[in-house]
Amino acid sequence: MYIDTAKAMQTPKEYLFQTLHGILEQLENNSFYRKMFVFIVNAQHVDTGIEEVRTLLDKADIAKQWTPIIQRGQELQCFHAGNPHAMCVAMFGAVQGIAQEKVRMPDTP
Repeated sequence: MYIDTAKAMQTPKEYLFQTLHGILEQLENNSFYRKMFVFIVNAQHVDTGIEEVRTLLDKADIAKQWTPIIQRGQELQCFHAGNPHAMCVAMFGAVQGIAQEKVRMPDTP
């Protein structure tokens, strides 16, 4: 996922809402997307020893990308106070669970 950092930092709440909406829409309507989503998340836990793969997977690390956005949203008082990394993990963990369930049972609402 490519993060438009400038846009994300200006309007973190809107940016994350739109991003999550887009992800959930793709998970609902695109079977290839949901399988790739789960694959990439799982691949982040495997060290292939290949630097190019490691670099690509590092760029896909949602916690590294979204934590500063959540922190900025807290500064703007758009998000509740709390540990921004923990908030990111909770939010993305929910999305990841939905993706895994949609792969397992595509008719899951």
